[in-house]
Amino acid sequence: MSSYNSIEKIKYTDNLSDAVSLDEYIVFGDERREEKYIVFKFFNNVNQKLLGMKFEVSQYDMHDNLIEKSVVIYNNFLAKPNSSFVPKAKLKAMYACKRISVKLVQAAFDRVLWNEGEYIDNTYKFEHYARDEKYIDEVERPKQEPPAPQKKKESRDDRERFRSKDITKKNVAVFPKVFFWITSILLVIAIGVTVWLFPKYSKKFTLSGYDLELMADNNVRIYGYEGDEDALVVPKEIEGYQVVTIGSGAFQYLSVQSITLPDTVTTIESGAFRNLKNLKRVKCASESVTVQSWAFRDITSLTVFDMVGARLEKNCFYGCSNLSEVTFAQTDVAKFVDLFGTETHTVKTTPNGKYKGEQEEFFEGVKFR
Repeated sequence: MSSYNSIEKIKYTDNLSDAVSLDEYIVFGDERREEKYIVFKFFNNVNQKLLGMKFEVSQYDMHDNLIEKSVVIYNNFLAKPNSSFVPKAKLKAMYACKRISVKLVQAAFDRVLWNEGEYIDNTYKFEHYARDEKYIDEVERPKQEPPAPQKKKESRDDRERFRSKDITKKNVAVFPKVFFWITSILLVIAIGVTVWLFPKYSKKFTLSGYDLELMADNNVRIYGYEGDEDALVVPKEIEGYQVVTIGSGAFQYLSVQSITLPDTVTTIESGAFRNLKNLKRVKCASESVTVQSWAFRDITSLTVFDMVGARLEKNCFYGCSNLSEVTFAQTDVAKFVDLFGTETHTVKTTPNGKYKGEQEEFFEGVKFR
């Protein structure tokens, strides 16, 4: 069991005009395993129970460069009105992350749906947030002079107005029961329509366990996966979307032993397969796929790389010390060892692929078992 040896607690105040705001977040860092996790503390600004929400998290490195942007969805939980809460789930972050920003996209309450700054159900409006009630009472409302002596009938009217004010203070928005059922039905319909339309109009979404980013012509980029199988076979299409790119961090930290990619893949980005401690074989039948630098970094268990159409960039196998069978299409590196970031490397069979220069020069530093 790993212990977190670096904990950073950061006070953070988001836009209080949002239905849900971020009060603070805590970063847990494990330097030995090069892992980071983030735990959030939010505040429900609305006088209703919060049922679920969706928000964007942008991660920045020490130079304030954007390194990861993702959509987080918390479903099936309940937060009390006008109170802070900490979701049980924690977000796995990039190890290079030094700062984050959070943008609320959608929040579902028991009687209304908040979507990018607007309430979808127009039959129900908030005059203000219950969290601001005390402030409004003390600052915005004008001070009144002591009431002058009045007749008995007027005094009764005053008591009625006071009683109405007290109810309003306890329930910032009150409406008849019939509207409760109407808005409940509309909320269910709105959520259903949102779930159905979300993959069509959002660039990032999750289908069949894959985190996807929509690209041109109905193509998608995989940037995350939640499966736990030993032999992973990535499909050509995921519910109608064609897989063309394996993005950075797509298959990191999995326990998978072999991965087979579809022949539709054209790009494997840097860091796509990092920290896979059990991966032994990877295969792709694509006729042309670019394998970027650091794509398979430090996978010491990897022994077989079989991609007949692969175009290999420098250091794409950096730290893969046991990779001994390599099939590829071509590479522009001067020496085979440049793919590994070392001066020597041992292989089982002669690497199969086209390269520049003479064979003797290209395989300089390569040892055959």
